[in-house]
Amino acid sequence: MLFYAHGGSAETIGIAANGSRGASFIIKGQSAHTAQLEQGINAVINAAKLVLELQKLGNEVNQRTYNLPGTDSVMRSRFSVNKIYGYVAHNNVPDRCEVEVDRRYTPGETEEEIDEEYSNVILKAKTKYPELNVDYTILQGNLVSVAPADSLLVEEIQKAAKQVIGITPKPIGGSHSSDHGLVC
Repeated sequence: MLFYAHGGSAETIGIAANGSRGASFIIKGQSAHTAQLEQGINAVINAAKLVLELQKLGNEVNQRTYNLPGTDSVMRSRFSVNKIYGYVAHNNVPDRCEVEVDRRYTPGETEEEIDEEYSNVILKAKTKYPELNVDYTILQGNLVSVAPADSLLVEEIQKAAKQVIGITPKPIGGSHSSDHGLVC
């Protein structure tokens, strides 16, 4: 975890942001002309099968919350299938399809747990659909970034705000992700 303090409003100071750990899934098939489609393996159709399994995980992940200590903020885990691309030509069975997932995780989760969830989804999908040929890579993301609500950094920002605008901002956390962790 990295220390974090930025943004907010006159009434709030952001002290925490989710990390992001998206993934790109490459589903492989075999191209064939539509006239001989039996000779092909349609990567788009197989990707659709994987997407259904990914969405089951997404439904679970999107129910998770994290109560940020020292605040009344509730941060949420996030999971969304945001990209599907597979194509060769309008008259060919596609031999490759890419599916990208955006995954935001709270300070209560780890990258290792997320990677295990990805691996488990692939394993379940391959068990259910043996013809599925899929690999995945982690997309460049952001680390979880958080400062304790009672940290010196937060206290000093609150003092400065009180002096300048007459308000002591409340520390809060958000379910967004920030690149702040990359520069700390």
